[in-house]
Amino acid sequence: PSESNPLPEGKYWVQIAVTNNLKAAYKLLTESPNFPRLFLLPYWNKQDGVIFSVLLKDGFADEASALSAIKGSPPPFGASARVINGWGEGTLFL
Repeated sequence: PSESNPLPEGKYWVQIAVTNNLKAAYKLLTESPNFPRLFLLPYWNKQDGVIFSVLLKDGFADEASALSAIKGSPPPFGASARVINGWGEGTLFL
């Protein structure tokens, strides 16, 4: 585990799903042909425990671009997707 965020700073990321179940996250990664460029970012925090965040592989330069990508997301992902620009203090990346 590391407190250092493995993602490049200054970018906005689109999180299309979040789960505490690795099998569910893996299934989403392998069975989502509408999203060919996804990656899994596992992390831990005191409040939620171990979490598996499924993100679009490429970050965006600004929040508006990330929001635009969400609007273009196929159902049901658009409804649950959100923009991430950082994780809370005390987050450990696995």
